[in-house]
Amino acid sequence: AITSINTAIDNIAAGNDIWVKLGTYNEIVSISIANVAGEKTVVEGFQTTRGDNPTGANRFTISGESVRANCITGAADGYEFRNFICSAATGDGIATSAGGAYYNFRSTANGTGADCGVCYFYNGELDTNTASGFFNQTTATPWFFFVNSHDNTGNGFAKSNVGGSLANNFFSIADTNTADGFASSGDN
Repeated sequence: AITSINTAIDNIAAGNDIWVKLGTYNEIVSISIANVAGEKTVVEGFQTTRGDNPTGANRFTISGESVRANCITGAADGYEFRNFICSAATGDGIATSAGGAYYNFRSTANGTGADCGVCYFYNGELDTNTASGFFNQTTATPWFFFVNSHDNTGNGFAKSNVGGSLANNFFSIADTNTADGFASSGDN
């Protein structure tokens, strides 16, 4: 049995799925193998049966153990992560320069919850991070659907660049952060 998410990603054919059993994975998941255009690789967590869509603490955890900079990083397109928790990274919990999608997630107790280019975030939580919940330094525009960014030291959602936008927030909430809920120092 494969015990590392990285090992699974490095050895899977493009367009196939990876099923991750409930547990804690102490590693930086590095997305470095690109999918063929139009295909995607889904990394999906399950509790007891594949497809059971766990919630709360019943999602698999990628941990930075307070010593690694990131939980998920990379520059390859075509990945979806579902049903997971990203925690205890000293930098950005999710830090990618490529496009990806994140469903039913929680990014908590990291430096920043997420820093991503053209990424899609669905039904998630960015909380108790020591910097912002989300911080975009690229010229890309991320998308947020039903994301709650709360109790972060810093901004809920922030952008610091020329180009790109934070305008694609649909039914998202930024509350009880120590700075602004939505902040931009770029050109939007």
